[in-house]
Amino acid sequence: MQSARAIFTIVALFLLLACGERSSPARPASDPAQSAQKAAKEVPSGSLESGREVECPVCGLRFDAAEAKHSAVRGEERYYFLLEDHKKAFEVSPETYLHD
Repeated sequence: MQSARAIFTIVALFLLLACGERSSPARPASDPAQSAQKAAKEVPSGSLESGREVECPVCGLRFDAAEAKHSAVRGEERYYFLLEDHKKAFEVSPETYLHD
């Protein structure tokens, strides 16, 4: 089991490095209310989700919810993402990635 977790971690790191979050040009300061709203939508570090396996709806990668850097809520369901680009793609067109 330990070796499977180690392999999973290595693969996840490889995917993060391969996909990589592209740096974007500096953005002007945003409205404080928007910043607070955005922070409320982000997954808190060390959240209670630790130990729960989730799947990125964009790429299908399975990972521990506590490792998620981003999340989005649709209806009453929270979706987790390792990459900001995946979250943005999901938010633009969630029906493309949800296969209920």
